[in-house]
Amino acid sequence: LDLDLIAFGQAIVQSQGLTVPHPALHLRLFVLRPLLKISPGWRHPRLNLTVRHMAARLARRRPLD
Repeated sequence: LDLDLIAFGQAIVQSQGLTVPHPALHLRLFVLRPLLKISPGWRHPRLNLTVRHMAARLARRRPLD
């Protein structure tokens, strides 16, 4: 079973086998698009950016399909 834990509220976890929030969360539109629908205002605890802001920044770099 390969399970990616994207985030857990505002928790920050760094251990040998687990990093939360996922270190590439802000770089993955396939994660941010669904997250926009369920929690657009959630704020990344390390980057201090909302899902809405992360998705907009990424969309500016790459055109949406």
